[in-house]
Amino acid sequence: MKIYKITDESSSEYESIPPIYGTSKGMGCNLAWLKTLVILKEKQVFPSLVLESDANQVRPLENFDTPSDCDMVYYGVCKLDEDPEKIWQEEYHEVDNYPHLIKLKRMATTHAVCFYNKSSVQAALEYTSAALCNNVLLDVVWAHELMPRFNVYALRKPVFTQGTSYEDNFYYKNTNILL
Repeated sequence: MKIYKITDESSSEYESIPPIYGTSKGMGCNLAWLKTLVILKEKQVFPSLVLESDANQVRPLENFDTPSDCDMVYYGVCKLDEDPEKIWQEEYHEVDNYPHLIKLKRMATTHAVCFYNKSSVQAALEYTSAALCNNVLLDVVWAHELMPRFNVYALRKPVFTQGTSYEDNFYYKNTNILL
């Protein structure tokens, strides 16, 4: 598996893709993802795991089986309790014969996403472009538009959380959990 990380840090464990500065945090993230997805589309090495700069590894990466129809796997899940409008609310169901996975219908977090094929990268690229044009966070666009079109799974026990503390990011207190 090829690992990319949107960060200024260099490492022997992943390929660094510099983030975008000078815009709002949300649109800077969208731009960084756009740049990353263009690289994935050009290189076409699958599976490719993309980590945002605030992805915090909480357990070792391990090999695991995925269904043959797998398009994407989220290595970090988000179970958010503080979401009155249910914009970020996760929806998922069990996956027969894969007790370590859930199949996502919706979940808005993109800190650790693995792409398994060109069509999922192409669609993510298109939805990220749309998010940029409409000044919307790509997490929400992917959750409501991309996920329903593809076979997207998540690890039941996350490998990555977003941020390192509650103050860092509001996902953290709800992320390092088993669903």
